[in-house]
Amino acid sequence: MLEINKIYNMDYFIGINQIYNKSIDLLLTDPPYLYAKGGMKSKQFNVGCRSANSFVVKKMSDFGEEKINLFLDLIKPKMKQVNMYIFSSKLQVPYYLNWAIKNKCQFDILIWDKDFKGIINRKFFASNSEYIIRIYKKGLNQLDDIKLYQKIHTFKRVKNKLHEAEKPIELLKRFILLSSNEGDLIFDAFAGSGTTAIACINTNRKYLGFEIDKNYYDIAVNRIKELEIKDIGERNA
Repeated sequence: MLEINKIYNMDYFIGINQIYNKSIDLLLTDPPYLYAKGGMKSKQFNVGCRSANSFVVKKMSDFGEEKINLFLDLIKPKMKQVNMYIFSSKLQVPYYLNWAIKNKCQFDILIWDKDFKGIINRKFFASNSEYIIRIYKKGLNQLDDIKLYQKIHTFKRVKNKLHEAEKPIELLKRFILLSSNEGDLIFDAFAGSGTTAIACINTNRKYLGFEIDKNYYDIAVNRIKELEIKDIGERNA
């Protein structure tokens, strides 16, 4: 079985079989999105924070209903109880909600407001927000900061991104604080540059992640090492 507090350079589909059943407290992840093909004269448009001609879209733009159902079906037995936050494109929203209903779970649709106007095109709405699907059977923690309980969370996009779909650490920390406790195990099946792991370290949670791309895996591992070195230095100061 896999060690915790590590990110592994492998496909979640392979690695998940090495995770104990009923060991994960929270799924917090940003899977590949699903994009419409055709129907536009230009493919140079933005969906969320990912360019339609980007590496992510070209290599992983077909994460549709079948793959979503497979992904969630594989994750479910690994969780103590269903407790998930999943970043989603608009085309994927009904698939996640259908799975939640089929599995008798509750759900919410949250919004990350990127706090910018975006590219204005009168043919469609600006891409200045993204969806986060919460699927759960466990209620939220009762915290003092009332703004955490709003469905719209406003954070500017990450500057100098290490991954083209990188999310703000503080945004992920909100979901971790709301839906887990210190010492809990947080799982990220699509770890990217390791932002979920960083958020876990900053909130005293354990983490486990998979990242299939070797370049992003190396970036994630280096970020975690740098944070651990910084923490050791601060403790010894």
